[in-house]
Amino acid sequence: MDFITCLPSSKGNTMIMTVLDRLTKYGHFISLPSTFSTHTVVEAFVVGIIRLYCPPRSIMTDRDPRFLHSFWQEINRLQGSTLAMSTTYHPQTDGQSEALNKCVEQYLRCYVAKALYGREPPTVALYILGSSVSKLVESYLLQRDEVLHVLKNNLLKAQNRMKRLTDKSRIDTFFEVGDWRDHKLRQRYFGPYQVLKRIGHVTYRLELPESAKIHYVFHTSMLKCFVGTPDQQVTLLHLSVPTTENLAKSNLEDNVAFGEASNVVNETIVDGDATLDEHMGLLSKTARKVIPPKRLADYVWKG
Repeated sequence: MDFITCLPSSKGNTMIMTVLDRLTKYGHFISLPSTFSTHTVVEAFVVGIIRLYCPPRSIMTDRDPRFLHSFWQEINRLQGSTLAMSTTYHPQTDGQSEALNKCVEQYLRCYVAKALYGREPPTVALYILGSSVSKLVESYLLQRDEVLHVLKNNLLKAQNRMKRLTDKSRIDTFFEVGDWRDHKLRQRYFGPYQVLKRIGHVTYRLELPESAKIHYVFHTSMLKCFVGTPDQQVTLLHLSVPTTENLAKSNLEDNVAFGEASNVVNETIVDGDATLDEHMGLLSKTARKVIPPKRLADYVWKG
């Protein structure tokens, strides 16, 4: 499942929710308004998919806020559907939906071209030998097909060469369930943590602590073997994520500024009328200063 956004308005709808069957590659397209919530997605999914078939066994999506909402997760848990979400380290998990979105966008561009030029977009059809009575036309079309054939072969060779060069730096690593592995975040490895499940060929699920606010599925490139006994913690995982509990001690202005993605910092106040000797004996005073987030209008030169 995925969304196609920022489309021209049609009967009040500016978005398309694409749903692709992984077995038959059959796609469903459900229109949505520009402002929609998780409840809207659930209702559209029930009417457009579950009504025609049945609750799916698994649903693969990206980490859209609508799919991370507790309402969406609880509804699918009760009906027995497993939610599989792509991660930053392996975004190609949801590649089939992205490929379907490209096809839809290509069809939409064809309609735009028709509205712009007043005709269907031109297509390149292969020439059938002997279908033309003119030798000049036949020679021209055969030469054109030969050029297209050469271009396609060159593209295929370039893709194979890029894959071959990339595979030189890749290592086929396999981990067993129950092994202990360190996982890498930025430039450090944390762990070790036990492997709970193998997902696919190159991703594994680790047993992370409940305080960790990160996804528990990692690519093999982010893991390495742990040497020693499991009780030897090399580097503990300590992550502090801003929550509403951390904002309880701040004032109302700080809460509003945090919700608007602003930064609230302490600003030192200096009395300009005081002398140097007075400054040496006075305690520094601070006040709350709100730094608003940058917007596009802030970067426009107003000369």
